[in-house]
Amino acid sequence: MNECIDSLLAQTVPAFEIILVDDGSSDESGQICEKYALKDSRVKVIYKRNGGVSSARNAGIDAASGEYLIFVDSDDCADRQLLEYYYEHLEGGGMPVCRIREVTEMEFTNELQQAGPTERPYSLSRFMEFFCAGHVNSPCNKIYCLDILRHHHIYFPEGMSLGEDMIFNLNYLRYAPRNYYVSSKDLYYYRQGSQESLSGCFRMDLFDLQLYMFQQLRLFLEDMNVWNNENKRLYFQLFWNRLYLTLKIYKDRQRTVRSPEMQEKICAVLRDPVWTKVWTECRMGKIITGKMRIKKMHVDLLRLSGGK
Repeated sequence: MNECIDSLLAQTVPAFEIILVDDGSSDESGQICEKYALKDSRVKVIYKRNGGVSSARNAGIDAASGEYLIFVDSDDCADRQLLEYYYEHLEGGGMPVCRIREVTEMEFTNELQQAGPTERPYSLSRFMEFFCAGHVNSPCNKIYCLDILRHHHIYFPEGMSLGEDMIFNLNYLRYAPRNYYVSSKDLYYYRQGSQESLSGCFRMDLFDLQLYMFQQLRLFLEDMNVWNNENKRLYFQLFWNRLYLTLKIYKDRQRTVRSPEMQEKICAVLRDPVWTKVWTECRMGKIITGKMRIKKMHVDLLRLSGGK
């Protein structure tokens, strides 16, 4: 936590406030927050009952008083010129997005590497390219206009513990600038293993959550009038691979936890008509790769064997 707060206080842009949300911690987090608040007037501390990360971020939204807002997780660090990058690129009317770097130890640079040809522009019309590049889901690589959040009552869904970040960002991107610019250098650092990934988690409702999230993604594309051929192709290709990854997670779990409930869940997943629908769309879009064919053969064999 100390590294995180220190990296924010070291920003090259001096005028900002830091809101530390102590979400009912049982360790020394509250004392650390209080120490920084006493030392620097830019630091404000909020104490609340434990409600999870979405509840904590929502409390930060309500407490913020500036024009813009960013989110930083307590295990992570920001490059000292993160805010400088955001402010410089806000003037262009687009939405600046920073690159995130996964590290084992915090790495910082002393000089700003000026954005060159590697800075990547994206547009709403090719949204799935932006999405597949991994720039949409995280709330820690973007800067948010507080007026948009409050005017449209955009908050993190507190009833979800997976996919809530994506839902929040899709809701925000409905009203944000439609051109996105990704930094040419890493400006946000997160510790390896500090955040959940789909491949590293298990929950019985994981398949249902995947269906829900892809439903919401499609609704976003349709509502924004960008449900075009290119976005469809990438959408269904990603959808198929995520379905297969989810099935693999269930099968991996089954090897260690053998139970009738697990077997029944896998059979229900394999019976779901979404497999046929998504595969048909992939075939019509001519986006089936060799690896996808192998995965399809595996799914068909599991169906024949009753998921065993």
